[in-house]
Amino acid sequence: MNKPTSNSILTMPQNKKQRKRKKVFEVVDMTLVVPTPAPTPVPTLSPLSMKWHAVAESVVGLSHRRMLPPMPCQDASSAAVSPRSTLIVCDGAGSAKQSHIGAQTMVQSLNRLLFSMEGLLMRWLDAPANMSFEKDLADMIYRYAVHQMKDLGETHLRSDRDFRATLLLAVVGQARIFWLKVGDGELVLQTRDGSMRTLGQADKGEFANQTVFVDTSLTFDSVQYGTVDASDVTGLALMSDGASERLVATDGSRVATRVADFLGNLAQDNLSREQLFLFLHEAQVWQGSTHDDKSIALAAR
Repeated sequence: MNKPTSNSILTMPQNKKQRKRKKVFEVVDMTLVVPTPAPTPVPTLSPLSMKWHAVAESVVGLSHRRMLPPMPCQDASSAAVSPRSTLIVCDGAGSAKQSHIGAQTMVQSLNRLLFSMEGLLMRWLDAPANMSFEKDLADMIYRYAVHQMKDLGETHLRSDRDFRATLLLAVVGQARIFWLKVGDGELVLQTRDGSMRTLGQADKGEFANQTVFVDTSLTFDSVQYGTVDASDVTGLALMSDGASERLVATDGSRVATRVADFLGNLAQDNLSREQLFLFLHEAQVWQGSTHDDKSIALAAR
C-alpha cells in the first residue's frame, strides 16, 4: 500500500464491490502550487552611479574677523554620500545676530529630514521618470525649513529673523537630481563633456535688497527648484556668495576652471576637506574680494 505524503489526502473509491473485497486507497497529490511573483523592478545602476565622492567646507571671512568683537562664521555646509549624495549650503544673513545658529541648524535638520525620507527619495529619484514630484518635495523642504526658523525664535525668545539664512540643496538619485535654492549663492552642474552651467536664477547680495532668506516671511513663490537627468551629470558644486564671487560670473554665464579641477580631483577621491580649507584661505585668490564667509560643497563621480 502506498504511503501518503504530507501534502496528500486520502480518498475512497466509489465502487462498492471493490470496497467489500478489499479496501483500496488511492493517493491523490494535493501539493499546493504557489505562483512565483514577478520580480520587483530594480533601477539599473550605471557604472558612474556607484562612485560618488563628496566634500564640503565653510570658513569665516576676513571681514568678520576684523569686526570688534569678531563675528563667527555665518555659513554652514555639509556633504554626504550615504544613503545618497546630498549637498547643503546655508549662508546666514549678515544683519541677523544669530544667523550662524540658524544656518547650522538648518543644515543639520535638513540632513535628518532627507535621511528620514529615503523611501520616498528612492521612488522619486531612482526610478525612471513616471511621476511629477518636484513641487511636493520642494514644498516639504520649504515648510520644514521655515518651521525650523520659527522653532529657533521661540526657543531663544527672539524673532525668527535673527536666525534667517539662505539655502542651497542638491539630492542625487540614480535617475534624477533634485535641486533647491532660496536666496543667493550658486549651484553649478558639470556634465560628462566637461561643460558646466548654473541652476536657478542669479541673485544679488543682501544689501541689494534682492536676496530672500528662510524665515517665516518666506513664500513658496520665492523658492527655486527643479530636477535634471542624472545620467549625464558628473559633478555638482554649491557655493555661498562669498565663494562664488570669484568662481562664477555674476550672471552665471561662466564658471572658473578651478571648479572643474576640484571636481576632477574629487572624482578620483583626491580632494580633501583640508585642501578646500587652504584654498578658501588663499590670500592671492581672494585679494580684493568682499572677504565674506565662504562655503563650497562638492560631489563628483
